[in-house]
Amino acid sequence: MAFRKHTKVFTVFSFLRLRSADIFWYQWIYPSVITAIIFVGFRFFGNQFLSFDAGKLVADINSLMGILVGFYIASLAAVSSFTNENLDQVMKGRSPTLVSTRQGKQIKENLTRRRFLAVLFGYCAALSILLYI
Repeated sequence: MAFRKHTKVFTVFSFLRLRSADIFWYQWIYPSVITAIIFVGFRFFGNQFLSFDAGKLVADINSLMGILVGFYIASLAAVSSFTNENLDQVMKGRSPTLVSTRQGKQIKENLTRRRFLAVLFGYCAALSILLYI
């Protein structure tokens, strides 16, 4: 019961609870395949084509993450405050749904474009902050 007070902190990870016919491919399959291909490419052919300083690479990635944090937070603010009626319409086609539990009842919500982008940019901002730290 005490944990319920702190569930708002984990709202940014609601992106992982999105459900759609295609979203599993974009969340897990495509990134996993691309990561595996890049890993194998670097593992076997990296020495031939790449020459970089590993110590400088960490510093460069750290500065990139600092920039991305600001970008994602600014994007989240822009999406949430931009006045456009197209953003408030339910997404066409197979729109993603978000199932949440409120007061013991499960609520299935078809997402609008604004809500989807807010969930997406919130998730990206949280991950960028965690990676930056």
